[in-house]
Amino acid sequence: MTRPLRMGLLLFGLATLLACGGTPHKDSFYRLPVVETGEGQAAISDGPIIYIPPFDADGLHGERALVYAHDDGTSLEQYTYHYWADSPRLLLQQALAARVRGTRRVVTTPSAEAGYTLRGRIVRLEVQDTGKGATAEVGLEFELSPVDTDVPVFSRSVKRSVALGNEDISARVGALATAAQDALASVVEDLNGFWGR
Repeated sequence: MTRPLRMGLLLFGLATLLACGGTPHKDSFYRLPVVETGEGQAAISDGPIIYIPPFDADGLHGERALVYAHDDGTSLEQYTYHYWADSPRLLLQQALAARVRGTRRVVTTPSAEAGYTLRGRIVRLEVQDTGKGATAEVGLEFELSPVDTDVPVFSRSVKRSVALGNEDISARVGALATAAQDALASVVEDLNGFWGR
């Protein structure tokens, strides 16, 4: 076999492999928008400092891949190539801290000056896919307790849903963000009512 023939066969084989491979998939990353409220922490000088740690989460809800639930109500899967920009535990921590800062002094790292700990837990953060449409489902739990005890003085469980049609993944992520922000706003409103007592 001549050298030009060998080279031609090699190039043909390489071109065939590249054609079969197609365009490689590209990973996509999504943020949970942070909503700043009120005048901010600098304007608040009284009241206890609240420590907000990263949210607790079990299994898939603590991972960066976006999660969707089948309409059978039991099976979950992760979207391929679609991820949160960071762990949902941290994204929700920052989003909650931004909302609470509008009315209270907040820290997101342990501090000896903190008087209370506000813990959040992710129960659901997923898209419920029915085949005919989808629903963004968010379920969060919250407990406020003095730093010297684990006995909560305030607790809430919040669920929110946002209905979708067959929109693309960006719309589904947007709906998850809307549901999450609505849940956070609700618990902060309840928390402000608690402090006002």
